[in-house]
Amino acid sequence: MAPDIRTLPFGTALTLLRTAPPIITDLRAWTDRPDATTLTTHRGELETLLRAAPTSATPGNDDTA
Repeated sequence: MAPDIRTLPFGTALTLLRTAPPIITDLRAWTDRPDATTLTTHRGELETLLRAAPTSATPGNDDTA
């Protein structure tokens, strides 16, 4: 099985779960999805937020005391 993993065709993945045998998965590019335009817009918005200067408060950090 190990040599076969290296020869999986492009667009194919091996899904490993604890309680199931390995699963060969066919992948589809997100850019081929019907909602690709929405995903692209949201991706740009998220990247803009990530590049923005950090604020003094960080999410999950409750230093109010």
